Amino acid sequence: MKTYREWLQEANDDDVAHGAMTIPTGLAPTSHMGHAIDLGGALSKTGARIKVINMSNKSGPIPDSTKRRILRTQLKTAGHNGIQVRATPTIGDSIRNMKERMNKEHPGKRHVLHLVSGGDRADKTEAMKKNIQSGGMVKYGIHPKDWHEIHVHTPENPNRPHGFSGTNMRAAAADGNIAEYHRHIGPGFNRDEAERLMNRVGGWKRRYDK
Repeated sequence: MKTYREWLQEANDDDVAHGAMTIPTGLAPTSHMGHAIDLGGALSKTGARIKVINMSNKSGPIPDSTKRRILRTQLKTAGHNGIQVRATPTIGDSIRNMKERMNKEHPGKRHVLHLVSGGDRADKTEAMKKNIQSGGMVKYGIHPKDWHEIHVHTPENPNRPHGFSGTNMRAAAADGNIAEYHRHIGPGFNRDEAERLMNRVGGWKRRYDK
């Protein structure tokens, strides 16, 4: 198992290119600062030049374009720049998109794939790695030979010491607790913006819970 420093040094080699991506993340109904801190931090530490957070394009009260804008703002607030945010229907589509981008931007190099997930999905992500390596994703146009190496990463601290969670954020929206919702959405948004989002999410959650 290579260290982050070794990957960072290797990222500058002429014959190796690194791509780091999350498995599709629900972000239901929107992301919170914990996503930017945890996933953004893990992606940044890989040293990869291509870094992508994949959102599951699930239905909800917030359109994908707004969800992307929210997460990009949160990533900037957390100090993690150069990370693309995109909506994708499946894990297969997200890996195929990474493969195509790597082939386009780094042709002829050995490609290393870094899969990033929250600590609660580490086992699922390890299983996805094995599935790729065993040829289980050929139907998506993904072959074992496409990747020189595949590695799985999770946030450094799985206990989420920052205190942000989707459950608490949705509860704040349902209760009309603007202070807690604003804390979760992040200081990149003013109170009026946070309140408009909270009102949309709160009504959705109350309907969803019935």
